[in-house]
Amino acid sequence: MDRLKSTQTKDLVFSTTNEHWTATNHHYVRRTNGASGCYLMALELQQLQQDKMLLREVFYEHWTATN
Repeated sequence: MDRLKSTQTKDLVFSTTNEHWTATNHHYVRRTNGASGCYLMALELQQLQQDKMLLREVFYEHWTATN
């Protein structure tokens, strides 16, 4: 009987610990996904702005060369 109770207690402790870490992991993933997504969007925006400036320079050089 004591072995069964000990096994049940260990299973309960494992189950509770596992639930805790699973919930913590899900919270961490939700928290970091948004942050990394925002960071990547900021990098893409920065790249787009650099590309726009480069296109302006090329257009201006072409325009001044042809006029």
